[in-house]
Amino acid sequence: MDLHVTFLVLLPLSVIIMMVSAVLGIVNLLARAQWLLVVTGILLMFGALVTMCGVCVYVAYCAAAYREAIRLLLSTGADGSKSLEDGIDIRFGWSLALACVSLVGEALTGVAFLATAWMLSHQRTGEDQGIEIK
Repeated sequence: MDLHVTFLVLLPLSVIIMMVSAVLGIVNLLARAQWLLVVTGILLMFGALVTMCGVCVYVAYCAAAYREAIRLLLSTGADGSKSLEDGIDIRFGWSLALACVSLVGEALTGVAFLATAWMLSHQRTGEDQGIEIK
């Protein structure tokens, strides 16, 4: 039951972090602040970590539910003519696949924000020294 509550908290938290990151990204377009790029990148990387933890907990929860279903099926004295797998149907759906795509997208976007901040800091350092960077 703890696993169920955990992934019910982690996955919506990941969506909230994505939304806050999107708002920060839009504000960053207007403000053009380097520190905001770094904050947005770090927040997106944290969101990817939360998504990954949520997916892992969900998979562990499904495995525990499968083991519990097998235990219950065996304890009820299921007849031998029927296979155990026929009585239990646990599948991962599109939501898990989309969560994995979201994880990759969040991580890549976070890396892009951090790389942009890094390039911007080096560009400003070059301008401060009178070096022209093309």
